[in-house]
Amino acid sequence: MANKYDEAFEKSIRDPEAFWAEAAEDCHWYKKWDKVLDDSNKPFYRWFTGGELNTCYNALDYHVDNGRGDQPARPVTEDIPVRRGDAFIPVGSLKAAVSTGCQRSQNSVSETPPAFPMSL
Repeated sequence: MANKYDEAFEKSIRDPEAFWAEAAEDCHWYKKWDKVLDDSNKPFYRWFTGGELNTCYNALDYHVDNGRGDQPARPVTEDIPVRRGDAFIPVGSLKAAVSTGCQRSQNSVSETPPAFPMSL
């Protein structure tokens, strides 16, 4: 009997467009894609053409907005648990504080949280 991993792997090989379309439904899309796989210019494939999403929102805000702010964001060390909600507030506050002084066109403000939570 195949396990879930083997079943998913088999589906991804047998019908990659259906597999990735189903997986993409777990993300928040500002605009849903027109086509899952555009292979009209091989070997330059394009996935989810016409779709618009924000990977930073999907990585953090989406989970907080859906009631998972108290769950661990990712294991860092066993001594320093980090919840999604802990990272959410400082990142937003940092952007607000920094963006007021960075209005010149050559500057930008990123909402991407740092790789190491200790740097928050």
